[in-house]
Amino acid sequence: MIAIALYLSVAVMAFSFVFDHWTIVDSMYFAVVTFTTIGYGDLTPDTYAGRIFTCIFALSGVACLGIALGVIGNHIIEAQETAVSQTSALAKA
Repeated sequence: MIAIALYLSVAVMAFSFVFDHWTIVDSMYFAVVTFTTIGYGDLTPDTYAGRIFTCIFALSGVACLGIALGVIGNHIIEAQETAVSQTSALAKA
């Protein structure tokens, strides 16, 4: 979760101060919409550098989100396996 927050923060700073000089709210909105692959299209980068950054951001965001969801899924599976093993141990006792 920290990695996702850091990832989105970098994007917000890039869009707010480096490439397109959007407001922080617009930058956060664009970063989340792009990161989650929704892509409404109501905001688009105007500069070539912003467009290139957006391409890299979107592609690496899909990978980052996949890794984060995998970690969360593993924690859920481990918790479920622990609960099942505890339940079966109690049933045997």
